[in-house]
Amino acid sequence: MSDEDFESQKSAIRTLLAEKDTSMMKQANRFLSSEISTHRYFFDRQNKDLEALETITKDEFKAYFEEVFFSAETARFDLQLTSKAHKAD
Repeated sequence: MSDEDFESQKSAIRTLLAEKDTSMMKQANRFLSSEISTHRYFFDRQNKDLEALETITKDEFKAYFEEVFFSAETARFDLQLTSKAHKAD
């Protein structure tokens, strides 16, 4: 990924994070689903996430990606389900 692509992705995420709620119902749903139900109560999460996004570098992102997907500490679990109706197929 080039530096320009990385910055473009950061810009797209910044746009999504900075989007204002268009109604009180959307704000209430966001607070209920992401703050209240998880007992975290960070009602200024959008601002904190935007601040954190500005500090992320491409090298940090690549290191995190490598850790999550290719580290010895992570495991992959593949599961395949087949219904009885399709077992013969």
